[in-house]
This record gives sequence, C-alpha cells and structure tokens, in this order.
Amino acid sequence: MLEIHSPVGKVSVAMGETCILEGINLRKWFPVRGQGACLKALDGVSLRVEKGQTLGIVGESGCGKSTLGRVLTRVHEPTGGTLLFHGRDVTSLRGRDLIPFRDRVKMIFQDPYDVLDPRMNVREIIEEPLLIRRVYPSRQGRTQRVLETMERVGLSEDYLDRYPHEFSGGQRQRIGIARSIVLNPELIICDEPVSALDVSIQAKIINLLKELQNSLNLSYIFISHDLGVVKHISTHVMVMYLGRVVEAAPKEDLFASPAHPYTRALLSAIPDFKDRTKQGAPLTGEIPSPINPPPGCRFHTRCPQAQGICTEQDPPARPLGNGGFCACHFC
Repeated sequence: MLEIHSPVGKVSVAMGETCILEGINLRKWFPVRGQGACLKALDGVSLRVEKGQTLGIVGESGCGKSTLGRVLTRVHEPTGGTLLFHGRDVTSLRGRDLIPFRDRVKMIFQDPYDVLDPRMNVREIIEEPLLIRRVYPSRQGRTQRVLETMERVGLSEDYLDRYPHEFSGGQRQRIGIARSIVLNPELIICDEPVSALDVSIQAKIINLLKELQNSLNLSYIFISHDLGVVKHISTHVMVMYLGRVVEAAPKEDLFASPAHPYTRALLSAIPDFKDRTKQGAPLTGEIPSPINPPPGCRFHTRCPQAQGICTEQDPPARPLGNGGFCACHFC
C-alpha cells in the first residue's frame, strides 16, 4: 500500500500484502537562522514499502527525495509524522532501542568516493558492522562472512587487504553495497547509487542490485532523478515535487499513462520515451523556494495547465483507473 496525504484528503493504493516500512504524513522542516522561518524539505509524505518490491522515488533536485531517505533511516529526525517498521512505531526510539531497526534497514549512498574511510581496507570496511553488533565471536567467523559477502557483490578475495583509493568507482560502490548487506537487512534505501558512475558501470550495478534482491529477498527504496534507471529497477514509482508527492502508481501504468503534468514533463526528458502523445511541455522556470512555497498547488507556477483554482486550493489526491493516484485538480 502506498498513500498520499494532502490537506484535503488521502488516497491509498494497494502494493502488496506484507508491509515492511510505513511513513505517515512525514515532515522535515529545517530552521533557517536569522529568518524565523523553516525550509520545508518534506511537508506531509506518506508511503508503504512491501516485501520484495522496489519503490522508486523521482523528482528534480531539491524536491526532498534524499531528505525522505534520511528520515526513513532515522539519520534525520522527522519534524512530524509517524514511521512504522513491521507495524511498530520507531519514530521516537533512541539509543539502544533503535539498534534492531538500524540492523534491518540500511542505506547505499550516492558517491562511493566519499563514504568509504580511506584509512580502512576492504576487510575492515565490511567487517566493521559485524564488530559493532558482535555477530561473530571469532575473527575467523567474521572473515568468512566478509568473504561470502564480497563474493555476492562480485569482489575478488584478492581485494581483502586493499584500500579504497586502489579501486574504480564501480568497485567502490560494490564495497559499499557489501557493507550494507553484511548484516542481512530487509530493506535498503538506495540514494542515487549509480549517478556518480559511468553509464556502462551503472548497468552492472543495477543488475547487481536486482540479483541481490532476488537471492536475498530484499526490498528497496530507489531514489533517483534518472527516470530511465527507475523504470528498469522499480515495481512502483512515486513522483515528488517541492516536499510533496504529486503522483504514485505501479511502474508500467505510470510510464504508460502519466496523469500529472509534472510527471509528463519529467517523462519528456527521457530520450527514448516512446509515447510522445502523452509527453508534457518541457519544464520552464525554477522550483519555488521551500522556505516560502506558493499557495494552492505547489506546481502551479510552472504548470502549463494552471487555472485560478490551482493558486487557491491544494489539489486532492485523486484515485486513477490504473491503480495509482494523482494530486492535481484536473487529473
């Protein structure tokens, strides 16, 4: 199940039967010093992630998708809303109470050049979560687990004692993936995991993620601005604009029949987008400030279909015949 909340209502879409992670009306506001205002990075986002599925989250830079990923992992504390893991409220957990959640929900970050400690070799990088959690009492057991994990992600045993600077970007990302799966998580949040890599390497990493999903029964939240990549890996897609969800649907339906004008504009940027009859006009202008978002529909300042009601009222989340929903007055 995946949901949108807006000031005028809520719509739900069935995504499966086994819910792993659920966010309800999540908000993340960052105070702006000296202005007495807040940057509203997330402003009422709800979703559910089902076992074995991949939820793709797309939108322009600044729409809040990376902030959402960090809120879902509790790297950022939410300003408001509720976060449930297997039905248990983990929104306010602290310290040791949060450990079981963080064991089961991991994150893969965008830039493999920044996230690996240059002073640690591959063995130490992948082994560190095992040491922290004291999963294996012996060094031999930990080493065996590290080697098994390296094999899963396509890294040779010969790399065990080498350091990050000795590897290519794709190899470093494989090391990061190995670290994220070494504790057998259920859900991995992938925050632009291939955007810093060459195109040929991107395909290999995406295929690796799909293989791991099948073999380990993983669920993914895949955050990206590249709709082509999202189309390849996702089962469902959620489109964000200025801290809110504007459309969500099963992947095939969203790409075949995009309902929101913003979604259509994003799809028009895909070079091989086949159905040009559903293509929207190219986006013009800049995203409004999340410190002072426009009233009514937040997209109306750039929308070619905007009318008077769009400047005055938040659009309701309307169910669509394809099983998705769209937050637009004219969907």
